[in-house]
Amino acid sequence: LLQADLKFLDGSEPADRIQTEPFRLDSVYEVLGAFYVIEGSTLGGQVIAKILKAKFDMDETSGARFFTSYRHDTGFMWRRFL
Repeated sequence: LLQADLKFLDGSEPADRIQTEPFRLDSVYEVLGAFYVIEGSTLGGQVIAKILKAKFDMDETSGARFFTSYRHDTGFMWRRFL
């Protein structure tokens, strides 16, 4: 999603700018922590998406895919994660 947004915004292939190597997670606690950060960031993404829409008319089809990854299911997905 982030690569698609970057390509939409500046027209170039962003592959060189994105970390593609997987992170090493050595315990169930590290995995849980990583998921907490990833899933929690989707909640903040909704706030950012509203600002992008209001100020720049950006949405999930025009440069804000990353911030709207779950779209209308964000709350459901967070509760499911918990």
